[in-house]
Parts: sequence; C-alpha cells; structure tokens
Amino acid sequence: MATSPSAARSDASRRNGALSHGPVTPEGKEASSRNAVRHGLCAADTRPEPEEKALFEALHAALVAQHGPADEAQEHWVRQMALVMLRERRLNVIEDRVTAALLDAPEKGPPAGLPSLPTILRYRARLERDWRHASGQLAAARTRHKQQARPGPAGAQALSGLAAAFASDPRAMQAAMPASSDEAANPLAGGTNEPGQHARGALNRAQRRRLEACQRHDKAA
Repeated sequence: MATSPSAARSDASRRNGALSHGPVTPEGKEASSRNAVRHGLCAADTRPEPEEKALFEALHAALVAQHGPADEAQEHWVRQMALVMLRERRLNVIEDRVTAALLDAPEKGPPAGLPSLPTILRYRARLERDWRHASGQLAAARTRHKQQARPGPAGAQALSGLAAAFASDPRAMQAAMPASSDEAANPLAGGTNEPGQHARGALNRAQRRRLEACQRHDKAA
C-alpha cells in the first residue's frame, strides 16, 4: 500500500526542484525547444537539425551557384528551396524505414513515431507544392529586379528622341545634351559625372564620331 512521503523527503524534493530551471545556454534552449519533434516534415520550425547543417549548407551553396540571387528577396526564396530539398531528404530516409518495417512485418504497421505510407505521400505532395511556390516566387523576384534595373519609360523615350534628332542635325544632339548629372531629375545622366554619357551610348560609332568632330570644331572656333 502506498504511503505518503515523509516531511523530510518532501522538503528535499522541493529544494531539488528549486535548483532546476531548465537549460540556460542558447544551445540547450534550442535543443529543448525541439524535444517534441519526431520527424520535422510538417513542423512550423523548418530550421535544420544540428546534424543536418553541413548538408543544408551544401544544398544552399549549390542553389546559390545555380541561381545567383541578386538581392535579399531572391536569397530568401533560394533558402526556402534549400529547406525543401533538406526536408525531402528526411522524407526519403523515413520512407525507407517505414517500407522496410512493413516488408518485415506487414501486420504490425509502421514503427512507432513514424507516419504511415499514405501520410508520407501527403507529405511528398506538400513538399512539391512548397518547391513550386518557392521557385515561382524566385522567378518573380528576378523579373522585378530586372525591371527595376532598366531605364524608365521617360529615359528610353528621351534617348530615342535624341538619336532621331541627331539623324537630321548632329548639332541638335549636342544642344540637347543635359547639363545636369542629377540622376533623379535627369534619366539620361545615369548617375555619371559626364553630362549626356548615356545619350552618347544611344548612338552608333559613326554618329559618335560626327558628334565629336562637331565639338572639336566648335572648340577650335
């Protein structure tokens, strides 16, 4: 028959309990936060396990080399793709264990703590959706980056107009050269210190030579 603990034992238990406050180091807190994770396939926390960091870094480096992210937005989606690949590696290992167990003892079902084969198929479909989403968002981010790098409609229209003016009169091009290098106010300056540098880039070699000859003639006069 169970008896109540003595007063001395209760006091000792309270003293011992007061000494325990859980992990105190960042590493210990991180490990403790993942105590309930069984396989991590659909966990909200998708960070690599400590033993997976080397594999994740290799996958991430390979995707960076392949896609060459140009900004933080692209880097975010490249990282998400690397996480999907890592989770797929986990899924392959789990599927192999479940399949081997079912082949040995089909009546027992999957091992304790592991999902069934139908659940594994659902996980795989989810990973495929996550991959399509991340790769699609990466493509959209690359498109936005390229569009931001192109000259605006005003700058492109101005360059076209200057080139057309030069076709009829080389000196019209020289007169139309902007006098300011303020990129925000003048789309042709492009942030350079030389006025009209991008406008010159709109001309071919023969047109540039004709313009330079006109400028030398004016300086000599």
